[in-house]
Amino acid sequence: MEEARALRKTLSAAEAHYRRARTLLVERRTPIQETLASVPTPAARKELTDAIARVEEARRRVRRASIVLGQKEGVSLGEMARLWGFSRQLAARYAKEAADE
Repeated sequence: MEEARALRKTLSAAEAHYRRARTLLVERRTPIQETLASVPTPAARKELTDAIARVEEARRRVRRASIVLGQKEGVSLGEMARLWGFSRQLAARYAKEAADE
């Protein structure tokens, strides 16, 4: 939940950069080079990419933990996969990753 909250904040900041760029490009007809130089494009892109990666890693940890819990409760990998909406093979991979840790 913490990573999702952080991603929302990062997305909001990215949206503000996109609005500024749109204003410069569309409304003010500012050249693209000047527009991209005036908004923190590289930093914003990296921040958003990193935030998405952190959310994906958090999702992976939650899935892995739930697979382990499901197995302890006697739920099959196939059923866990169905409940999550992904393949049994992915559920098996999460179970293996958890066992290897």
